Amino acid sequence: MMNFIGALAGILNSDVSLNILVDGNSLPAGQGSTAGNSFPEQLQRMSGITANDNPILNFAVGGQTTPQMIADAATQIDPQIDNTKDKNIIIVWEGRNDLVVNSATVQVAYENLRDYCQARQSAGWEVIILTLLPSWTAVYKGDNTVTGYNLLDSERIQVNTLLKNNQAIYSNYLVDVAAISGISNLGDNESLNYVFNTNTRPTTSVNGLFDDGTHMTDNGYFLIADAVNNVLIGF
Repeated sequence: MMNFIGALAGILNSDVSLNILVDGNSLPAGQGSTAGNSFPEQLQRMSGITANDNPILNFAVGGQTTPQMIADAATQIDPQIDNTKDKNIIIVWEGRNDLVVNSATVQVAYENLRDYCQARQSAGWEVIILTLLPSWTAVYKGDNTVTGYNLLDSERIQVNTLLKNNQAIYSNYLVDVAAISGISNLGDNESLNYVFNTNTRPTTSVNGLFDDGTHMTDNGYFLIADAVNNVLIGF
């Protein structure tokens, strides 16, 4: 069951011109996908964006944290507002790096996302925020199969709860991508949706894929793009 919270539906039609931008970490940047199959690129293809709309801009960067997004937004993100379009929409997907890289507390990770989104609304963006996905650390067994454990999952769930409970004060819409079947649980179609190589543990990419249990395959990013697209078409 997909969950949507907010009020930004019904905007994707030929009568409304759009300017859509994505910001966040390595997940929206597309790490783990093959060429042309990041979730913003798949969203571009499936969304029915017309000649009246701008191509989707992707400012996501691998390793980027929410405080870095806050620091860069005034000079990199807000100048992308296009007042010739009816809607300027920013899709925000971060939080994990704030928890894992910055060791932010649950409250700080939530407040950083809240502050970033509120500032974008003040600049003229309509905000779609995505919830945080599980981050699996791969553990290799002697038979060359992979198992794993969920990294900081209690904290992730708590951040997601704060995001969902307070959505109206900082965003126009929340897409609970963590609720997508096949994404939340290791062992549930992980070979399709998360990037694992069960034979070796490489330190570099293998055929453009990464063995880390955090980033997604093309199929996983398709599920994310489809969920966001459902918001854009008014589901």
